[in-house]
Parts: sequence; structure tokens; C-alpha cells
Amino acid sequence: MSKKPKHILTLSISFSNEQDLLHTLSIFTLWCSVQYVSLKKYGMVRTGIKTADLFLISSFPYVTWALSELFTALELNPEVTVEYSFSRPV
Repeated sequence: MSKKPKHILTLSISFSNEQDLLHTLSIFTLWCSVQYVSLKKYGMVRTGIKTADLFLISSFPYVTWALSELFTALELNPEVTVEYSFSRPV
């Protein structure tokens, strides 16, 4: 039985307060829940006082241009910025 390849998508964000972080996390969680990929796991790692990494581990390699709707939704709040994103094999 062959293993499906796994990929990790990471979005590094900055935010101004805890309420902005919680709102951003809810948007990201909703977006992840509707992705039609197998083996998905997602969450957040706090990397600083006002920074965090959102991640999605799945069987699908994401490219930045395909994430424009997610970026737009996250950045509707002017206090939240997606600093960078990348997708790589795990």
C-alpha cells in the first residue's frame, strides 16, 4: 500500500489583539474545513506576542495564487496581515 504524499501550507500572520487573532483563526478553520483533500490536519502555532503561523497539512500542494480568496478574507480586517505563505512536501 503506497502512502499519499503530504504537504504543509503555512501562513505567517501578524495581528493587533487577541480578538483579531480569534477572528482570523475562525476564518482559517472554516476555510480548511471545506477543502476537499484527504489527510487534512490544521491549526495554529503562536510565534510571538502579535504573530502566529496557521498551518494545513494535507495531500494537496497549494500554490500562493490559489489562496487569494483566503488572503482576501483574512485581510478584510485591516489589523491582520498575511506576512508570507509557503507550501512544501512533508
